[in-house]
Amino acid sequence: MPDDIKNLFAGIPENAKICIWGAANAGRSIKEELAKYRQDTTVCAFIDSVKQGEIDGVKIYKPENMPEIKNNFDYMIISTRSDCTVIDAMLFYYDIKNYVRISPYLLKKYQFIPSKISEILNFLDSEKDKQLYKDLIEARITGNTDKLKEFVQKEHNITPDRKRTIKHYTSYINYDAIEVVLEGGMFNGLNTIVFKKLFKNLKKIYAFELIYDKVKNKSIAHIIDSLKELEIIPLALWDRKEKLVFTENVAAPYSSGINPPLNKNGSEQNFTVDAISIDEYVSENNIEKVDFIKMDIEGAEMKALKGAEQTLIKHRPQLAISIY
Repeated sequence: MPDDIKNLFAGIPENAKICIWGAANAGRSIKEELAKYRQDTTVCAFIDSVKQGEIDGVKIYKPENMPEIKNNFDYMIISTRSDCTVIDAMLFYYDIKNYVRISPYLLKKYQFIPSKISEILNFLDSEKDKQLYKDLIEARITGNTDKLKEFVQKEHNITPDRKRTIKHYTSYINYDAIEVVLEGGMFNGLNTIVFKKLFKNLKKIYAFELIYDKVKNKSIAHIIDSLKELEIIPLALWDRKEKLVFTENVAAPYSSGINPPLNKNGSEQNFTVDAISIDEYVSENNIEKVDFIKMDIEGAEMKALKGAEQTLIKHRPQLAISIY
């Protein structure tokens, strides 16, 4: 077995039953390499949100089929580069811990033909852009992203340990003390799933989201639909009841909001929505306790916090607030 392939497959247990997430060329390539170099393993399932049918007799399942197949495999290889946070949330929710991400580029080095790379480099104007492109190619071939990390840290002025995580609203939170959650800005429910998993004493989530039906993610919608504790409220959070203009960014819906701090791209649509304050909602719905408030509402957080003054004083909830 070549050393590079050996290193990629080193963590796979002997005689593992493997599920490959991604049934496109990358997933097929991984299955082929496993058949060559890890004949002790068996690929028993594929997961893909688009493709259907079978690959060499192995069935392709939808992400929403996870509950019925998760006990059929003991190791997962993730070959897709899309929907990373969705996949992370699902693996976390279903307690799937034995998995690895393998890029097809690490298996198919011959895809990077030097003459083609030189041709592309000639289209780039600056030496800085050319070096970045070379570093990208090197990272995909070797799997070493150190140079890219250095570039991002320098150009975007972020700390070396920063990374995207599905748990970015739960740091420093006392999970066991939380029974009732107010979630301002649910979006597609990724964080909602994490809250359900982490907060063992959870009884209720009041999730404020105006465009859930538009941003619903089909891979995790079955989980959201199953949450008996969840109530989705199609109201904007503000400092009082009011009619407001909501700007929906169709191209980047995660940045939609009331006067959101977005970069306009020509896909914006405005419509009038009803807003309410947290104090008003808590009072009108006779909510007896609030243990945790999360807000990510695209710059409307200060207004919403002003409208939650009495709730904050009375209930002393834990807070996870985005800052814009």
